[in-house]
Order: sequence, then C-alpha cells, then structure tokens
Amino acid sequence: MNAKPSIVFVDDQNNILQGFRRSLRSLESEWDIHYSIGGKETLRLMETTPIDIIVSDTNMPGMRGTELLREVQNLYPQTTRLVLSGGGSRSDDISILLRTSHQFFSKPFDIEKLKSTVNRLLMLREKVSDEKLIKLIAGISKLPCAPHIYEAFKKEREGSSADLDKMGTYIAQDPGLTAKMLQSLNSTYFGVNKAGVHPFKAAQSMGPGTINYLFDEDTHFHTIESDHPNYEFLSKIYKQSLHAALLLEALAEAENLPDQIKNIAYTTGMLGNVGTIILAYSLPETYAKLTPEFKSPAQQAQLEKKTFGGSHEVIGAYFLGLWGFPEAACTAVSYAQTPDKAPEQGSGANLTALLHVTQALVQADDLEMQKSFLNMPYLESRGLADKLQQWHDLDKNEIRSQPTLKGWKF
Repeated sequence: MNAKPSIVFVDDQNNILQGFRRSLRSLESEWDIHYSIGGKETLRLMETTPIDIIVSDTNMPGMRGTELLREVQNLYPQTTRLVLSGGGSRSDDISILLRTSHQFFSKPFDIEKLKSTVNRLLMLREKVSDEKLIKLIAGISKLPCAPHIYEAFKKEREGSSADLDKMGTYIAQDPGLTAKMLQSLNSTYFGVNKAGVHPFKAAQSMGPGTINYLFDEDTHFHTIESDHPNYEFLSKIYKQSLHAALLLEALAEAENLPDQIKNIAYTTGMLGNVGTIILAYSLPETYAKLTPEFKSPAQQAQLEKKTFGGSHEVIGAYFLGLWGFPEAACTAVSYAQTPDKAPEQGSGANLTALLHVTQALVQADDLEMQKSFLNMPYLESRGLADKLQQWHDLDKNEIRSQPTLKGWKF
C-alpha cells in the first residue's frame, strides 16, 4: 500500500464531485483523494496512479459504471470496488455488479458511513499486509459451493414450481451460497443492507422470482471438483461451517446477547472459516502440504501466516469487510483465535468469545480436547470457563443431533 491510501471518486456530474471534495476535505491529510469525470478518465488515471479504493457511480453516459468496474476488476483486482447509485439500476446491471463490485451505497448517501466503511476496510487490509493475499481476496467474486448442496439448490431454482423454503434451506447450509446471497442484499436494488441476516430469511426477503432472475447463470457460483487437492479437507470445513452456524446461533440465544448480535450469529458461524476456504481452494498445492500438520486452530493460523504471510482469520475478516458484512462479524472472525486481543470488550460473553468457543467445540468431540484449543485464561477472566460443560452438552445433545447436520452431504 501507499503511505496514504489512494481513493478515486467517479461520477459524470462535476457538481457531485465538488460535493465530495467539500465533504472530504478534512481527510485530505489521511487519504490521497482523486475525483474523476467518467470511466475513461478514471482508467487513464489508474494507468499511472495506484488506486486502493474506487467509488463509482453506475448510471453514467458513455462508459457505464458496470463497464468501468469490470475493467478495474480485470486490470487491478486488488482495488476495492464500491458502487454508488441513485437507484433505478437495471436488473441486468445488478447481476453484473454482483460479479464485479464489493459493496453498494445509495444516493444521497451518508458521508460519515462512507468514511467509517473506508477506514474499516483499510484497517482490515492492513492486517493482511501481504500484497499477493490482498490481490487474491479482493479479486474474489464468488466462493466455491459444496457440490451436492449447490446441485440441489440449482435443481430447485430451475424447477417449474421453485419452493422458496427449500431454496432458503439449501442456501443456509453452504458458505458459498450464503455469502453471495447476503452480498446481493447489500445493494441499492433491494434498498437496504441485510448482509448480516440469517440466510434463510435473506432468501425469503429476495423471493423466488428475484433469485431466479439474478442467479440464472453459473457465473455467480461454482463447485469444488472431486479432483481438487483439498477436496476432503474442504468437505470437513464445510460441514464444520454448518455446525458452527447452528451452534453459535444457539449459544447467542442461550447467553441472551443483544438482538442485533443474535441476528448475525448464524451467518458469523457459517462464514467464520471463510479464510480457510479461500486459502485451501485458491492455493491448493501449497495448502495441501500444510493440512496434515494442523493439530489445533492456533497451530493452523501459525502455519498459514508463516507460509502465506497471513492467517485464515485476517483473510476471512478482510473478505467479509469487503463484501459489506457487519463490523461485529468481521471482528469476531478476525479475533476468533486471539479473543483476548479483540477491541472494545465488555464483561461476559460476546460474539467474538462465543465464536472462539464454537470453533473449538466443532473441531473435537471430547471436552478436554476442546479445552486444549481454547484460551482458558481469557475465558476465566470473562467468567465463561465454568460454562464450557453446559455449552459442550448443548452441542452434544441438541446441535449434533439436528437432522440438517446429521444428513448433510458435501
């Protein structure tokens, strides 16, 4: 990265750019800010000036925003791509933007929200630090899906009488389907960011017609082939993701966390290992050499950082931040193995602490083994260590026996 992050705002109307300039003047000492009229001028700028973040309008004459962002994705995949739209975007534009952009903002928009979003993304990116990893993460437009789950979802979606409940059930069982479905709801087409909600509820919100229209081609999804070097490992990770989603949701309810945290618990559990998925799928040969050495979540993180320059937690948190997932979810994923280092911790349980516990419980059956994966001094300091037996029993007696988990197929 540059000494100062470089950001370009793109619009076809100079008065809008001047409004940005006035609103962002106080940040000129922190950001290297550019203002560009239209797509062609922006691409000329990027030929000579590294850009970390682009914020582009969509409805521009000449080169449309969709065309510009597609070019930026192809030429500069490491650049964070944010969409700014006044609404009324065509459905086919939204379908393209879901493949080329990270987040969506609507006009008129809250400048403070944009500032906080950009600063959070820069902070998450700084934790990744390795430029190759940054390029890898920012270039991802879709996560791989479990073959069996995706084929069942696709068959239901393409059927003559698609059942919304069944589609929602399949979406909620797979990290790839969950991530893409929730990213799609963080768009001006739907009017409100719902990136943290339960994926089943997200499908209900979208409806079968919209699902069929926006996801009518496999460009939004792909599956993990059986000859992939990490096929068996990823099969285990995907089942653990469903297990973690069910368990974290139950623990958040049992601990009576605030409603805004309960609402994102399932998704946080489902995507808590998204960094592992990205590394294992995208860097297959190198990652396959590491997996036999994984004896604990902490050791996995250490080996990843040594090999790639970043662990699955920081990679996952940056990815979720790019795709517009809630800050609490990003924080929990980022500090899942180092909860004692998480910022702004109150007393008792919170989402980060519960994700830390959840990931230990799903990776072993025996309570003593689960404890060996945990930061016990941290849990004791929070008054949570005495609850481990209770949480272990809840997992063993209620979560692991759920038909959705027992009958799950990769």
